[in-house]
Parts: sequence; structure tokens; C-alpha cells
Amino acid sequence: MSTTDKVKEDAQKAWNRTKETTEKAWNRTKEAAQQAGDAVSEKVSE
Repeated sequence: MSTTDKVKEDAQKAWNRTKETTEKAWNRTKEAAQQAGDAVSEKVSE
């Protein structure tokens, strides 16, 4: 394996990790927003 391939592979792995972390954080944010929205809806409908 050439150095270039190794660098590309490392970059790809780093990118995948970054993407995964971002997606997880985004999902948590969406979930929290959803729960906050539900709480607001419940208060409004009371």
C-alpha cells in the first residue's frame, strides 16, 4: 500500500467518524426539539 493510499484511507476514516458524530448530535438535537415541542403542545391544549 502506498503512502497516498494510507493517507486517503485515514482521511476517509476520520471523515466517517466526523459524519457519525455529527449525525448522532443532530439526532439528539432533533429529539430534544421534538420533546420540547410536545411539552409546549400539551401546555397549549390544557
